[in-house]
Amino acid sequence: MIVLLAMVIDFHQKIDNETESYMYRFLLLLFLLGATLHAQVKNITGRVIDAKERNPISFVPIVVKTSPPTEPPQVVMTDLDGKFQLQAKEGDMLEIAFMGYEKKNKKKEGKTKKKHFKIVLEEESVGTVCYGPMSILFYTSLERRKEEETFTYPQQSIGGQELTEVKQMNFLNSLEGRIAGVLLQRDALEIRGGNKVRYIVDGVPIDNPSDLNPEDIRSLTVLSGTQAAAIYGASVANGVVLIRTKKSISKKLNVNFSSSAELLKPLSSEDIYRTGYVYQNAVSFSGGQNFKKGAKNRIYASLASLESTSIVPNDSYNRYNSYLHNATSLLNDKLNIDLSANYIHQYERTPSGYHNQYTEMKDRYMFLAKANYAVGRGLSFTGHFRMDNNLITAHSTYKQQYADIILGYHKKILPKFNLETHLGALYDESNTQAAFAITEVDWQSKVLLTLSGRTEKYLNHIYDNNKLLFTPSVSIAMLLHQFLDMNERTLGYAKLRAGYTPITDPYDWQSERSMCYEIGLDTKWLFDCLSAGVTFYRNQINKQGVELVLGYISEKPNPYPKTPGFYWETQLVAATYPHTQLGWRGKMNYNDFDLNFLFKTRSGKKVCLQEAALTYHFKGKFEMKGLNDLSMSLIATYDVDSPKYTSLPLVRSYGLSVRMQF
Repeated sequence: MIVLLAMVIDFHQKIDNETESYMYRFLLLLFLLGATLHAQVKNITGRVIDAKERNPISFVPIVVKTSPPTEPPQVVMTDLDGKFQLQAKEGDMLEIAFMGYEKKNKKKEGKTKKKHFKIVLEEESVGTVCYGPMSILFYTSLERRKEEETFTYPQQSIGGQELTEVKQMNFLNSLEGRIAGVLLQRDALEIRGGNKVRYIVDGVPIDNPSDLNPEDIRSLTVLSGTQAAAIYGASVANGVVLIRTKKSISKKLNVNFSSSAELLKPLSSEDIYRTGYVYQNAVSFSGGQNFKKGAKNRIYASLASLESTSIVPNDSYNRYNSYLHNATSLLNDKLNIDLSANYIHQYERTPSGYHNQYTEMKDRYMFLAKANYAVGRGLSFTGHFRMDNNLITAHSTYKQQYADIILGYHKKILPKFNLETHLGALYDESNTQAAFAITEVDWQSKVLLTLSGRTEKYLNHIYDNNKLLFTPSVSIAMLLHQFLDMNERTLGYAKLRAGYTPITDPYDWQSERSMCYEIGLDTKWLFDCLSAGVTFYRNQINKQGVELVLGYISEKPNPYPKTPGFYWETQLVAATYPHTQLGWRGKMNYNDFDLNFLFKTRSGKKVCLQEAALTYHFKGKFEMKGLNDLSMSLIATYDVDSPKYTSLPLVRSYGLSVRMQF
């Protein structure tokens, strides 16, 4: 540039005409100004990847924050390979904020020649992830984190916050009315009319998760229907409930405390009933340490207590939970090791006959180990081991062990095709040995095909312990909006999906295979503010059903914080089998006030307000060192049924809940 500048000056000195001299001086000024601007504004490229799995993250908004700020700011999105391209100058800040990950900022320095950024996003801290109708990422089978568009089967998710706004003694009670097709019958969860349901906690199946501390649950996902059986076994023909617990990601020390008290009022004038109560307290700590060469260690620990008496005399239930989770990352996040331990003590007293009572104590010890190693070039290995011991009243013991190993591989096999496959084998001491596989093929992110299958051997089968049972499944999804030139203002997203699973009853191998299928359509309208999904299915007992999910949010999700004022979102779920079921939940926010509610009903029942919470956030109202948030809620519930008794009156409860975060 200096040589070119000297040539221009030399050329300028040779000009005799005064008019031409002024003209060339003006051109010289423009040249110098352009050179200065060219030196400031640079083309920046980069790639965004997941810190744990090292996979690219698509559809991440990159916001360029300038000084002084421009209106509107420059925003670009990463493509399917996690790549982005933008323009920025010295001093500009790149803000990367994506749901489920911690926010990151990258500054464009003037002296650096770096024009390509590798941005590694870590999962957000213990704070709750909200999985509302407009969420982008979900956790699917085998703990895979995927975009909503890539699902070829129906699934519905809720965040841990929805389980703790109005805490139920059994958090599974919070699912009915929020998830289409889910009912709670006498303390047992049913999906699409059956109780063949499996619970998967952090990638490992467990029995009876109802005694877990709801404050330790980060998210919950329901995979409805028989397609889950091709991964988790024919004995779970009705569906699977995936539960992810909280863990610490950030090294910063975080402390959360919650406390609630409720009074239970029977809706009856009979003197045999009394006023009950429920007291719940929970505290959690999280933090960690970073070491040299990219090694990290994170710890999450929690304690919780629940003490209650029902409206029936001599009927009480107490539960005490302790939980510890340690996560270690080595070799620049290639090797990740998770260890967790859970101890639960329960005390239950129930009336038995006239002036008699029955007392039972339970002690449960659970240990989970998980290791994941990213070999490279799309290849990874994952292994789980779980031990679950239950000691009931010091004389009855139930033990269960589980172990698996999974090989994962993903690669772009052709310019327009992506392949992801998982092969696994497992051993379940209680009943099963199995091998399974799942393969997904993606064509230009427009057509997605999923093939899965599981071969299992039941160790304690009443007829034949050596017979193998194979369950296959196939599903496909087409993203119609990728083929249609639609305006985002009207229809911005449309996915047509279908699935087919032939399944055999594992307890009656003489029976014929049931041909189960389903077809569904998911859409988003009005800049993604309105969502609608419908599913038609036939289950393993040849019963047809329909599920409907409608959602609306008052403003389009974006990477900027919501402006003060009124904000609301709502969701309506409906199902036709085995009972006509309706659920309506909503959330309204005005400045520092939140109102959350849930209405539900089913065939033969009245519409009732199941739960409600009015919350006030004391943000900035007073100063306390280290205090990040303080909120207080008035809560109310309306219990339709009692899980233990069939003839009790309806019960209403009223209470107060306090939350603090440091």
